[in-house]
Amino acid sequence: MAEIVQEMRLFSGQGERLYLTAGERGRFLDAALDEDRENRVFCSVLHFTGARPSEVLEITPDRISLGEKVIVLRTLKNVNTINKAISNCHSIDLFQSPIN
Repeated sequence: MAEIVQEMRLFSGQGERLYLTAGERGRFLDAALDEDRENRVFCSVLHFTGARPSEVLEITPDRISLGEKVIVLRTLKNVNTINKAISNCHSIDLFQSPIN
């Protein structure tokens, strides 16, 4: 029997938009630059990886390679746990930025 794959949806069942536009993403990132370091990093990782907030909150130091510019995210797909590596992550440099 063929496996049926759920297609990507732009709107929820209630008609709500599920994703931000490019302009909205840009404004989100610009606004994040005015935040403290912790929130800047959080928002940057959300922006550049497309990860869910719960996935970003779960990142620990052992899931970050500054030298390789890789962040490993733990994600739940159905009942399986999947680790996915995000390479060349632009937000990785924020982990090394001065604290202010």
